[in-house]
Amino acid sequence: LAGNKELTSEIYKAAASYEIFQTGILIHDDIIDDSDLRRGKPTVHKALGGDELAINNAICLGDFGIFLSQKVLSKLDINSDRVIKALKIYNKTLMNTIIGELLDINSPYSKHVSEERVIMIAYYKTAWYTIIGPLLLGAILGGANDKLIENIEKFGEHLGVAFQMKDDILG
Repeated sequence: LAGNKELTSEIYKAAASYEIFQTGILIHDDIIDDSDLRRGKPTVHKALGGDELAINNAICLGDFGIFLSQKVLSKLDINSDRVIKALKIYNKTLMNTIIGELLDINSPYSKHVSEERVIMIAYYKTAWYTIIGPLLLGAILGGANDKLIENIEKFGEHLGVAFQMKDDILG
C-alpha cells in the first residue's frame, strides 16, 4: 500500500514478528477463556498438561513471544524513524488489545453490558491486533504518509469490528 517494494526481507521479519506477537496474546487469551483447542489443536496450556505448572509456563511463553516480537521489530534494518514509529504502533496495539481483553473479561460481572461496550471490546481487542496493527505496521515500515495511515486505521476499525461480530455469530 505504501508503494515501497525494496524492503521485502525486512518486511518478512516484521510480519513474522507480528505473528509471534499474536501467538503470545492468543496463548494468554486461551488461558483466560480456559480453551481446550486453538485452530483444531490443543492450546498451549492444555498441551503442556493443563495443570497450574502448565498454565504458568504458558503465560511465560506468551510473554516471551510478545517481548521477542518487540526485539525483532527494534532490530529491523529499516530507516530508524520508521522503526520507532512502528514500535509506537506495536505498543499501542498491545495496550489496546489488553484494554479490550479487560473489558471482555469484566463484562460478565457488569450489571449492564451495552451494545456500545460490545463494539468497544471488538474495536480494542480484535480490530487492533487482527487488522489495524498489522496493516499499520507494514504501511509505516513501507513509508506510508500520514493520510494513508489514517485511512488504514479507519478501514481496519470497521473491518475488525465486523470480523468480530461475524465470529461471535458463528461461535
